[in-house]
Parts: sequence; structure tokens; C-alpha cells
Amino acid sequence: MAKIISAEDNDLTSSIAVARTKQYKDIDLTLSIFDDTGDIYTKTDVAAVKQSVKTLMLSDRFERPFRNDLGAGLNDLLFDLNVGNSESDLREQIVKTLNKYEPRAIIRTVRVTSSPDENTVSVRLEFGVRNFNTTEVIETTLSRLR
Repeated sequence: MAKIISAEDNDLTSSIAVARTKQYKDIDLTLSIFDDTGDIYTKTDVAAVKQSVKTLMLSDRFERPFRNDLGAGLNDLLFDLNVGNSESDLREQIVKTLNKYEPRAIIRTVRVTSSPDENTVSVRLEFGVRNFNTTEVIETTLSRLR
């Protein structure tokens, strides 16, 4: 006979389902500190994922020691603005990088608009965060210097 440990164990043929949500937590990259404790501020949940996504988008390859492939490397593609498929290349690079390095983000749309005459690229990224029912938006404009 099975040992009954709790009220749920009376019927051992059914399973107990437990939903557990994990809190996402990262350090705040501004490295601001609490005045009273001296601890670094942290970002949690959606704010942590949003900070991570933005950092990955704006990071270049070979920027981090020992992680030379980390980052989307969008600045490298800015010099190819006159080529017709540069927008699709940028979009693919963003999606590839986020799928590889940020599993907490669910990409919904990536809109890339280039302005070769002004040497700029505007990126609008809409994504969701796992375990949260929200849509976050990051908009940034990349430009190259002449």
C-alpha cells in the first residue's frame, strides 16, 4: 500500500500540476548603486529582458573578450546600405542573434528601414517575454559617420 503523505495523496492516480514562474533578474547596466547599502540596482522580469535585447542589438562582434560572436554586429552592415538586400540582412542578423542568445524573448516583428542618403537605419523590434503577457517595443536609429 502507498504511503499517504498529504491530502492530495489520497488519490495517487491523479498527478499534481504545479505552475512555477521564474523571475528574470539582471544587473542594471548603468551600475547605479543604492545610497544606503552600496548594492547595485537590478532589473527584473520584463525590464531585464528588454535591457538584454537592446544590448545584444547594439553590440558588435569581437567587442567582448572570449565571446567574440556575441552581438548582432549591426554597425558592420551599415556600410552596405547601398546594396538592395541590406534591410533583409539586418533583419536576419537581429533575429539570428536574439534566437541564439536571448531565449527569454519571443520575437514578433522586426521592421528595418534604411535611408542611404542620410546614412541611417531605423530598427523597430516588437517582442514578447516568456511567462509574461506583454509586448515590448525597442526602437533605435543607427547612423554612420562620414
